[in-house]
Amino acid sequence: MFGMPASFRDIYESALPSHGARRVIAETFEGLGWPVSELESGAMTSTLGPSLGSWGEVVTVEVLDNGLIAVESACWAPFQVFDWGKNRRNVIQFISKLHLNEVWYLKAGAGSEDEGFEKDSSSRVDKLFTDSER
Repeated sequence: MFGMPASFRDIYESALPSHGARRVIAETFEGLGWPVSELESGAMTSTLGPSLGSWGEVVTVEVLDNGLIAVESACWAPFQVFDWGKNRRNVIQFISKLHLNEVWYLKAGAGSEDEGFEKDSSSRVDKLFTDSER
């Protein structure tokens, strides 16, 4: 995309409650190997290193109202006006992985009264991975 700095943003419609969505977002960052940190606003962010098309990007994910999740990737260098599609690819990659994680999470039984979390606060997705490793 073109702009100062170059960026791309999309909205994903989630079927999860906000607590479950936040857990799946964190697992998505982890699954992609993108280091994640949480901002004061509650959004999660990751800074990606330089590549052929960019000096590096900042991916920010925020849970909005009504199950909507905003995903934005922006070049961290303020002078970079062209990204050759890198930010768009980051957003598409994140949303694709987020969708797969959400489907897995929902199939694991989330959405009930406990929102898919066990008493020890681990998700049922975590439990599936732990059980399958035994």
